[in-house]
Amino acid sequence: MTGGEFRNPGSFGEGLVERFGIDAIIFELNANWIAGLEKMPEAEDWMQLGEDLAEVFYQYFQANGGG
Repeated sequence: MTGGEFRNPGSFGEGLVERFGIDAIIFELNANWIAGLEKMPEAEDWMQLGEDLAEVFYQYFQANGGG
């Protein structure tokens, strides 16, 4: 590597680029308010978010020829 270039394909972001050609994902969390639920998040909400996000990734990669 030259010119100060640093790569880490083991990271989540660079792994998505290397495996699937995905340049970026913006995933914004707000610890104070969940707009879709119109309330402050509780532990169960974060657990559901993680479960739902796994399904979103699964469907995305199935539809786009990924793993």
